[in-house]
Amino acid sequence: MTIALSDKFSSLDTLTTSVPDTAADRIRTLIHNSLVRKNERFEYVGELAKEIKIADDRVSVTFILHDNVKFHNGQRLTSKDAKYTLEKLLESGGYKAGSFFDKVDGKSVPHIVSIEIPDENTLTIRLAKPSLINQLLSNLVTIPIIPENTIDQQKNSPIGTGPFKFLSFDAVNNLVELEANQDYWEGPPQIKRLNVRTITDANALQAELQAGRVDLAPNP
Repeated sequence: MTIALSDKFSSLDTLTTSVPDTAADRIRTLIHNSLVRKNERFEYVGELAKEIKIADDRVSVTFILHDNVKFHNGQRLTSKDAKYTLEKLLESGGYKAGSFFDKVDGKSVPHIVSIEIPDENTLTIRLAKPSLINQLLSNLVTIPIIPENTIDQQKNSPIGTGPFKFLSFDAVNNLVELEANQDYWEGPPQIKRLNVRTITDANALQAELQAGRVDLAPNP
């Protein structure tokens, strides 16, 4: 199956990139999962987290991870991976990291006070104040959880837990090849192979659709 996007993507790293990249974020949803997602009623619910517990004081949130999730490299997901991901995000100074800080008197004040991992399936985030709970959950929806010590390879050879595994990235032609993750924790996808390419010209895209060389073109 071939999917065409209308925007070009310069990197597959949506965690630490310094600028927004709509196309790369679409690809992210194929390769990666996040701790949190929005359901059909636009409520924040767990994705990689099977349970989200908000403390009575609303300054800490605990995420209990699913215990049957593996990354594409065969490594089992643990809370260490989630902590590593968030730490690399906050260190990066990228555009997504900016959502986890407030500007006060010209200084960046972090929303997150600490990240604790009491066991391999549990991650607790402590916040600076109770009013940040909803913003935290919203921010986490777009944060891809990656394995420990893989930040450097995420730009060109990403590893995630999502339904499709990375095969290749042709930066010149803006083409990404993916294959079905047969060990996907929510069940393997029916589509075995997926190509994602960029076609910025609307007329060219229409011609490719009519010729059958493109199967799907999501709305911008």
